[in-house]
Amino acid sequence: NESSFQRISFNEQVFVISTGNPGLELKNGLRSLNSFFSLLSQVTDFKFTVKSIGVDVDAWLAVLVRETTIKLIPDAVQVGSIVFRDGSVARAIVKSGRGDARTAANEIVSGKSYVVEKVRLRAESGKRGSVLLASNCSVAISGFSVHEESLFLDELRGALRKIIE
Repeated sequence: NESSFQRISFNEQVFVISTGNPGLELKNGLRSLNSFFSLLSQVTDFKFTVKSIGVDVDAWLAVLVRETTIKLIPDAVQVGSIVFRDGSVARAIVKSGRGDARTAANEIVSGKSYVVEKVRLRAESGKRGSVLLASNCSVAISGFSVHEESLFLDELRGALRKIIE
C-alpha cells in the first residue's frame, strides 16, 4: 500500500514599510522570519537589507510617560550586563512591590555598569492593560481595547521616533 500526504501551510505576517525610522514594523511577528525576509528581498529585487536597531529603554519610557494619555506605572524591569568588580556579569528581573520597579532596580545596580533590557508597564490601578518595552525596539501590548491599543501604538511610535532619530 502506498500513501501520500500533501501538506500546505500558510504564514501571514502583517507589516508596514516606511522611509522613516523605524523602516520596518512587524505586527504579531512569526517565530521564524527567514522566509518573510527572503520573500521581501525577492520582491525588492534583492535591494532590501535589514539592520536591527537598539534603543535606550529608559529614554523611550521617559518620552512615552511624558506624552501618553494613559497613566502607566513601571511594575517590572529586566536589567542585564550588570558588571561587578571582579568582572562577573549578572541579569536581574525586578518586580515592583508597592512602588516603581525602577527604584528597586537602581538599588541593585548602584555604581555598576548595566543595561535596561525590558520594562513592563501597567495601566493605573483599576484599569487592565500592560505594555512591555524592550531594547530591541519591540513592544508587547495586552489588555487594552482595540481603540485604546490603536491610539497607544501611535504614541509608542512617536516616542520611539524621537529616541532613534
